[in-house]
This record gives sequence, structure tokens and C-alpha cells, in this order.
Amino acid sequence: STDKTQEILDFLGVQSYFQPIQGISVTRQLGLEKAKGKYILSADADSLYPAEWGINYVKEMKKPTVSVVYGRYSFIPSTSSRFALAIHEILAETIFKLRRNKKDCINVMGFNSAFIKAEAERIGGYSRVNMKWEDGMLAKKISEKFGEISLVDTPDSRPWTSDRRLM
Repeated sequence: STDKTQEILDFLGVQSYFQPIQGISVTRQLGLEKAKGKYILSADADSLYPAEWGINYVKEMKKPTVSVVYGRYSFIPSTSSRFALAIHEILAETIFKLRRNKKDCINVMGFNSAFIKAEAERIGGYSRVNMKWEDGMLAKKISEKFGEISLVDTPDSRPWTSDRRLM
């Protein structure tokens, strides 16, 4: 990071780890290896999460048949209009609903998902070979071996994220 994140973390006394290899897959893998909890909730710094987001995700993962959860999200406009982004979100959610349960893992985004740590470790974690769609690939592998992927679709679980994902 070149935005003084490390300086801020040091000032606050937050433990952090350095990943010398660039890329989101290897960075998330390091996080998986270093994490100590039962559940891994994946969030990004350029997103805003409701207070109940984590609580709702963990509650859903406590169901015996669920191993991975994900949710919907809304975009924070940078150059586009909020109205255009809202139209995009409605169309995308309609498409997601049509293909739901066929390829649910495609909808799992690393900035808005969670999974059971032990299950991810048992399948080897994130792919270090195919670095594209690593979050959906992880969800797919976990669900094939352990439990289903579940959509948490409540208003108090919907983060706002940068529209850079569209650009």
C-alpha cells in the first residue's frame, strides 16, 4: 500500500502482515492462514458495511447446511450518477436471481462474503494458480465438499462499495 495504511495501523497498534507477492489471491490466502477465528468475513477498505452485516453473515453460517454466504451490494458513485448505478444494480440482481442455484458461486464477491475457516483450509484455500474469480472459485470448492452457498439478502446486510468494480 502506498496510501500510509501501514503508518495508520502502526499508530493504532493493529497487527498486520506483509505479503511481498502482489495479488488479491495470495493476500487473501495470507489472511486465511493468519486468522484465528472460526469464520472468515471478507471485506474491502473501499466499502462501507452496515453494523449488522457481520452478525447476519455469521448467523447464516451457523446453519448446519451452510458453508459460504454472500450478499447484494450498492455502488457509491464517483463519476456516474447514482440513478444509473441503481438501474445497473436492479438489472444485475434480476440476472443473479435467474441463474441462482445454478452458478451461485459466480455471485460470491470477496469484498462481501464469508466462509468457515476450517473448511477453506481443508480444500487448500484460495487458488494461487488462477488468480481471477478466486473468491467464487473458493466458494465453489467449499460448497462441493461441505455445504451450500447462501444469499443473505436483508437491507441491514447490504454494503456500499466503490463503483471502480464497474470501471
